[in-house]
Parts: sequence; structure tokens; C-alpha cells
Amino acid sequence: MKTAFIYIVIALFSSASCSEPFYYFIPPSNWKVIAPEKLSRSIKIAFVASSKKAFKPSLNLGVEKVDVSLDEYIIAVKKQHTSNRKNRWHEVGFLNTLAGKAHLSQIDTKAEYGDIRSMQSILVQDGYAYVITAVTLRDDFLNYHNEFIKAFESFSISKDSLSSLSSSVLKSCYTKKTEELLQSFHKLLASNNTAQEAFESSLFKKKHWKSFEKYLSQTFKDQGVFWQVMASKEIKTNLIASRD
Repeated sequence: MKTAFIYIVIALFSSASCSEPFYYFIPPSNWKVIAPEKLSRSIKIAFVASSKKAFKPSLNLGVEKVDVSLDEYIIAVKKQHTSNRKNRWHEVGFLNTLAGKAHLSQIDTKAEYGDIRSMQSILVQDGYAYVITAVTLRDDFLNYHNEFIKAFESFSISKDSLSSLSSSVLKSCYTKKTEELLQSFHKLLASNNTAQEAFESSLFKKKHWKSFEKYLSQTFKDQGVFWQVMASKEIKTNLIASRD
């Protein structure tokens, strides 16, 4: 994925609450991020497989604030799916993810492109429901099943981007790089009325921010594009708030 696209995707999270945890999953390699403007408001991010077929396999993550248990949430989800007579919903079981135990369900439905099969991984934690939905043609489901499960298992929730890193070396590199970025940003604040103006200035974007995006893309490649996007969003928020 081109690093320039990371900045575009940040718009996807512009309305997200800063109090939300740092969450991400690792999509299958070479899957592309779907442009934010093509997604519904409840979807945080989505990926699509490279395929010549009209209906391409996809993965998306929805996040919503809730005040119910996982069991209660599953009942509501089942009711929603089964209200459509074209849908067939059934429980698959549970799956251990990096964030905790998630509930798995499967939904079959008929659509314009043929029979569709979806699998949902649902986790409710600390007042948020995280729903990862994998979708493909039913005939292709077994071809992508392992990739879907691997993506589900990779789902992680942390306090922030730094604490999401398990390697002490990566944490040290990340801390040093973000501190350098903050220092460069503060030098520009004196000549701008607001922190937002400083961030949007062509000098900061061209000389510092794009370089930082490239650093994230290269150094944290194994964390996946989603992690890079979330880290970019977090650092942008912290930079703009650092003036206060």
C-alpha cells in the first residue's frame, strides 16, 4: 500500500472519540483499503481482496459504544439478521483473539451476485462492541476461511499505539521518532495561530509528516496497514492537542 494513502484514510477516523481504545487487526497481505467515502458511518475501516470477480471478498470493522453484555449483544445481532427471510444465521462458537474471546457466527443470504456467506467475530469489552465481518461468495468461502480466521485472531485492543507494541526495540524507535516529530511541530507553532494551522502547513506536511508516514509504513510493516492508520490518527491528535 502506498504511504500517501495513509493520510487519506485518516479522515475515516476524524469523528472518532479520542477516548476510544487503540484497536486494529491485520488483514490478509495485499488486500486493499476501501476508500473511506464508500463506507457507512458505523464502519471504521474495510479491506477488499484483489479479485477479477464482480463480488470481491472483504473484511470490515464496526465499533459502537454499548451498555450490554456480549450475550445480550449477540441476541440483538441474531434478531437483526433473522428478521430478513433471505438470511440464514447460525452460531459457530468462540475464538480466542489477542483482545479476548470473541463470538463467531455465520450468515448466508441471497444477493444479486449469488449466494453470499458472511462470518462475524464479535467482542464486547469495556463498553464497546467490536464487530469484524468477513464477506465472500459462498462458493469461495473455503478458499478464504483461513485468512478470515487469522484476521479475526489478530484483533487487538490497547491503551494506545505505544503499548500495542510488544517489542522493546520497536517501542524505543517509535518513542524517539514521535518525540522528534513533536519537537519539529513545536517549532512551527510560534508562526501559526492554531495547532491545526501548524499541522496543515505545507512545510510541516511535506518536510515532517510525510516522512513520518513513510517511517510508519516501513518500520511497522508487520503491524499492518490498520495499525499504521490508527497510529497516524493518534499522533495527529496528540500533536494538535500538545499546544494546550
